[in-house]
Amino acid sequence: MSHYAPESDIALLTLGVRKGRARAEEQPWGLLEYDADTGALIGAEVWAASTILPKELLDALPEPAGHEVTIERQPA
Repeated sequence: MSHYAPESDIALLTLGVRKGRARAEEQPWGLLEYDADTGALIGAEVWAASTILPKELLDALPEPAGHEVTIERQPA
């Protein structure tokens, strides 16, 4: 399910259904997630979402439900 976590400023956009394994490709702005078997784009994780996505979209997305795990990216 798509959601926006304001405390980490990360939006998760679900774009399709994963039928098997997934693979992620890092982008300068976040991650793209693909179904590894079909190659279909199934999701996007947008970092610093408030600087990239329209405020109206972020306001429309629910906050994460339950106990989500947030992983902070550390510089190499």
